[in-house]
Amino acid sequence: MQDSNIEIVDKKLEKNLSLVDQVLEAFNKHDLEQFMDFYDESALYYRPTQIEPLKGREAIREGFEQMMFTSFPDMKIEKIRAFGQDDWLCIQAILLGTHTGPLPGPTGEEIPPTNKSIRVPMCLVIKVKDGKFTEAHEYIDQLGFLAQLGLQ
Repeated sequence: MQDSNIEIVDKKLEKNLSLVDQVLEAFNKHDLEQFMDFYDESALYYRPTQIEPLKGREAIREGFEQMMFTSFPDMKIEKIRAFGQDDWLCIQAILLGTHTGPLPGPTGEEIPPTNKSIRVPMCLVIKVKDGKFTEAHEYIDQLGFLAQLGLQ
């Protein structure tokens, strides 16, 4: 399925871009097993709130499990557009959810549920090799995220 916002340069890129809708579908269904199938065993995941990347599929799983099932059990990602070049993909999106569970803070403290909803712009830059994500860089409006939760 081709999105009008996606320009297809070649078959490899077309295949890589098709992964975007598949991974977002798994994320939005909160199917952690299917979601993790997209990540290579030794993948790296960089987040703006962490100095070091999450290293390996298990560490990435733990990071997403907290957000998907505990802190924001209704969390969704709404794709605006996706494009890529060679082995790299870029996804512009909106992160949506309601903070109804404890949220780990950047220094390890726990932020209690605020029951507030978020709608935060984000961007993901992902490297794909042999149909698996080997590296991912998450860029998100952290200040907007905290402000919407009333935590500024």
